[in-house]
Amino acid sequence: MTLTIRLAFGLEAAANIFGAGMMLYSPSSILSYAHWHSSEPAPLASSLLQWIAALIIGLTPQLLIGLRSTPQAILSRRTVYWTLLTGEGALVAVMWWQGMKFKAATGFKKEALQLCAGVLLLTAVWRVFVLFVRPDLLGEDEAYEEVVREEKEAMGKKTE
Repeated sequence: MTLTIRLAFGLEAAANIFGAGMMLYSPSSILSYAHWHSSEPAPLASSLLQWIAALIIGLTPQLLIGLRSTPQAILSRRTVYWTLLTGEGALVAVMWWQGMKFKAATGFKKEALQLCAGVLLLTAVWRVFVLFVRPDLLGEDEAYEEVVREEKEAMGKKTE
């Protein structure tokens, strides 16, 4: 059962690495698509995009840890999903608010804000589905059973 969640963790980690790599090495090309004005994006915007890429890279190891099938890794998956869900929820809300209220004042095209919010919303919906509808996908029951089995084995060795 945990194959599904492990695949999701792996695909997301790969997408993060690819996307953050593009943001790090070619921020101006990404910003030129998203930028409202036809002029070259400001160096500040490029720097901020690279900082966001660094944050994405900094969060990706948590997904890689969740790929493993050890009890500790499995039991970390819920925390990882909650952490990412809260960040995505905040970003979607801010992007939606900026797109509705400020439009051109943000410097981003409405379509770029919608695309970014849409991608984040899809991942947030997946996380809500896993956390509330199908928590069995996290594999926590299997992890607890493994921990109990290991503890029983350890207790048996101590009494010998």
